Amino acid sequence: MKIVLLLCAAFVLGVATEPIKAKLGVQPNMTQEAMPGPLLTQAVERKTKDEPLPVMEAGTRTLGGMRSSGYGCLPGWESYGSRCFKVFNTPMTWMNAEKYCMYFGAHLASVHNPGEDDLLQGMASQTGYYRVWVGGSDAVETFTWLWTDGSKFDYTKWSGGQPDNQNEDEKCMALTIYGWYDLNCGNNRPFICGTRPDGQL
Repeated sequence: MKIVLLLCAAFVLGVATEPIKAKLGVQPNMTQEAMPGPLLTQAVERKTKDEPLPVMEAGTRTLGGMRSSGYGCLPGWESYGSRCFKVFNTPMTWMNAEKYCMYFGAHLASVHNPGEDDLLQGMASQTGYYRVWVGGSDAVETFTWLWTDGSKFDYTKWSGGQPDNQNEDEKCMALTIYGWYDLNCGNNRPFICGTRPDGQL
């Protein structure tokens, strides 16, 4: 139920910014990385058709017919245990980043142990940005943090004084090399997508 509420709250956050964007004539900045390539197009087609993810020999997974590498990870995704992660340098709002991750059958990354946190910090440091989006949000209930992938919120690494919900509008989580921060979801930031901890896409 909390997941449904979180997704509803995230949708409301996304919808609330649309009239402002329309009034200002804001257009998305589609860099080469954000433009739908063949992999993203195939992923969207799979999502649209609501087809299950095909499974190949020895349990390797594919997305839109493209063979994955590592522990069921798509090419370019980094494997850690049973999970797959990828950093995207194209800044997006938290909600748009979550939607983008979903095209790949993933979500904004959840973090469940120091090893995952170290890996994601390393990925974040490669973006050239101080903070990158990950999948935590307290949009359902202030200071009750949930992961967008529905996994248990069983590990934290908040930076000093965080979360602080400054101006009462910081509902989304960003990761830095110094810890986690709550930030306004409408900020454009690079982001890290990840598969669920149980290895499901």
